Amino acid sequence: MVQVEGREFKIPDKISFTSAPPEDCGQGFLNDGTEPLDKLLNDISSQVTLIESGGGVKKPGETLRLTCTVSGFSLTDNSYAVGWIRQLSGKSLEWIVHIWGGGTTRYNSALQNRITITKETSKSQVILQLSGLKPEDTAMYYCARRTAKKAFCKTVQKLPIL
Repeated sequence: MVQVEGREFKIPDKISFTSAPPEDCGQGFLNDGTEPLDKLLNDISSQVTLIESGGGVKKPGETLRLTCTVSGFSLTDNSYAVGWIRQLSGKSLEWIVHIWGGGTTRYNSALQNRITITKETSKSQVILQLSGLKPEDTAMYYCARRTAKKAFCKTVQKLPIL
């Protein structure tokens, strides 16, 4: 979870995407305005993991850096994209950005001027940076993997921004 000072955030009692991710997790990641929504993969290989780190309490104006370390697939495989979605308190999931194995990126246009997404392939990491933090950026942030038609979201760690 990420919490920006000036905004309270109620942490849900339980968040688990490991066995049956909610459909809107996939919708938030797939519906970037260009593709039809699809069902999530509920039978994803147990070999695929996405582990988030970063977050915490931040001050307005600071830059957030979140890291997603993946295993079970290659970040250079253009069959997959890895990206970020977030859920503001009491709101539905919002797609932020994703990057394909070949390096093509897609951004949420409302956030594009504040977002940087990079890959450190040798470390199997995808890094999100969100600059100029505002209280309204307080949210749960999730790393997600997608293919051309399906998405898999998982959170291993809750990340707050203050």
